[in-house]
Amino acid sequence: MKTILMNVFDTAVAKNIFMPQFLDVLAGHKGNIRVIVLVSHAKLEEFTRDYAHPMLEFVPRPQKFASRIESAALFLARNTIPAQSVRQIQEKGLDGSGRLPLPRYVIARMFWIFGHSKIFRLLIKRILGIFFDARLFGELLVRYQPDLVFATTIYAIDDVRLLRAARRRGIQTLGMIKSWDSLTSKDAIVIPPDRLIVHNDVVKEEAIRLQGYTADAISIVGIPQFDWYADPQFPFSKDEFFEKLGLDKSKKLITYTSIGLWLAPHERDVITLLDRVIREGKIREPVQLLVRMHPAYPDEKEQLKKQIPGIFVDEPGSPVRDSQNTWKADWRFTTNDVRHLATTLKYSDVTLNCGSTMIVDAACFDTPIIGIAFDGDAVEPNYWRSARIFFKREHLANVVKTGGVRLVGSEQELVDAMNGYLADRSRDREGRQRIVRQQAGELGVAGTALANAMIAALGQNVV
Repeated sequence: MKTILMNVFDTAVAKNIFMPQFLDVLAGHKGNIRVIVLVSHAKLEEFTRDYAHPMLEFVPRPQKFASRIESAALFLARNTIPAQSVRQIQEKGLDGSGRLPLPRYVIARMFWIFGHSKIFRLLIKRILGIFFDARLFGELLVRYQPDLVFATTIYAIDDVRLLRAARRRGIQTLGMIKSWDSLTSKDAIVIPPDRLIVHNDVVKEEAIRLQGYTADAISIVGIPQFDWYADPQFPFSKDEFFEKLGLDKSKKLITYTSIGLWLAPHERDVITLLDRVIREGKIREPVQLLVRMHPAYPDEKEQLKKQIPGIFVDEPGSPVRDSQNTWKADWRFTTNDVRHLATTLKYSDVTLNCGSTMIVDAACFDTPIIGIAFDGDAVEPNYWRSARIFFKREHLANVVKTGGVRLVGSEQELVDAMNGYLADRSRDREGRQRIVRQQAGELGVAGTALANAMIAALGQNVV
């Protein structure tokens, strides 16, 4: 029997990986493989309860905060990524607080400039990798003797440590690129796994261009959590959904999906503008505005309800606040929460955002998408704080090129786009289909493809 040791950073990652299709493939290899899943000690009980399966054994991973030198190494590595997304983060800060302190800013800018050299990026990773504490996972590797180590986030501190520990012992390694913006904003792949799993051809090309991978070392699997979207019966009924949120069935639904004030400082101004153009009768059809909060920033809900009492606010999932990280919360998502999201997108007549992953989700339901590239009723003189820059980030620029997202840069453009889509939902349909092909591929097969890629990396025959 062969052993896979996989590290799962948090419940959001688990939700996206442990799909029914993924688990069904594993079950077909019962008796031939076992899967040990490393999770946070604090969430061991939650994982064991929510993701219980005969093929999964959950084990607490060693607990140790990132040391100063490890944090510095990740900071330096991230700033070698020669991408517009990293450049924006240097000016905005990871938490939206503004430009990095001057010494860190100067270092970040120098590494970003030098990072345009492939040789520099490869060299600096070799140097920075030695600063991560591989000893932390030594006992676990001895105990379980894994044939494959699978890092599901790669840039998480424990993934870096585990990959280094596995490399030192000659253990085969596999890594998964977590999201569509990882390689252009935060994941410099300090310790490169032997093989990579990615969602699509776009991320594969980035891994080849930015990280020096060969095409045959990368498996494209799609987006496993989107497998639910292939089932037309998955969403709740429209009547049930409207009743739950208190929506008016006689009005069309405009849904704004939030990205959080840290990234969009003027998001309230954008929502205020949306509410105003509706109240002023600039939208030709009767509509109602639903604001779906980002689950990581739940406290904004009450502020919005006080400031704009006429809107509907939806707080998805179950936020879990961290006293060490007050500006952002972790969250739990059940299958019903995903059904609620699918229902929201299916029955929305138009969706809007300032640069959200909901673009891809909405495209899966052929729901019109408007990208807001201005600051609502606010006038922001600082270029780096403005919503004007979001769609210049590489992952967003890619979907804009499909023609499936209609960018608006003023109130009048916004009103025209909303009225156009409300009059004809089929507008830009071909562009939305291109988004799905570009980002997600075939819906309903990604969980199976992910499991097969993992088993193939183990050296087992794929059933």
